[in-house]
Amino acid sequence: MKTRLLIIFACMFVLLFGYSQHVTAICMENPDWPDAPCYAIRANNPGEMYERNDWVPYYDYKGEEFMESKKTELLEAIKEKRLDEWRREGPDSQHNNVFMYYYTQGEIPHEDGKFYEQHKQEEVTAYYVASLSEGYVPVGSASVHFVLILIPVVALTAFVIWRKRK
Repeated sequence: MKTRLLIIFACMFVLLFGYSQHVTAICMENPDWPDAPCYAIRANNPGEMYERNDWVPYYDYKGEEFMESKKTELLEAIKEKRLDEWRREGPDSQHNNVFMYYYTQGEIPHEDGKFYEQHKQEEVTAYYVASLSEGYVPVGSASVHFVLILIPVVALTAFVIWRKRK
């Protein structure tokens, strides 16, 4: 009986462990700042605080004078409602990087008038709503699901072995 249970447990382990999906994506090179953060897939997005911290070194990399002059241009582009155009016109992703720095730091809004925190909150809400409407429980990654399924399987197996010993 123990052998059967161990075989069943091993099969369940293999099936559950193989449940997770792995996705890879490649980030485009950023000629303006080689260390620019890249979150190619949703699962790699580290969250609001980490994303902010990832953009902080850009200010030091480009220097205060450069960043403040670009901030003036950026604010002017926002007033003139041509933010997307301004982001694309800079050489080597430069304007986009300046925008991302000030946007993630919460100093400027996006073209729609919303700040970084508002977009992040909407993104999280949309994720949970979509997950629930599709029948998924949005509790984290596949490894969390694996643990949640593995606990009852191990408990049931231990209970059966314990009952057989009596």
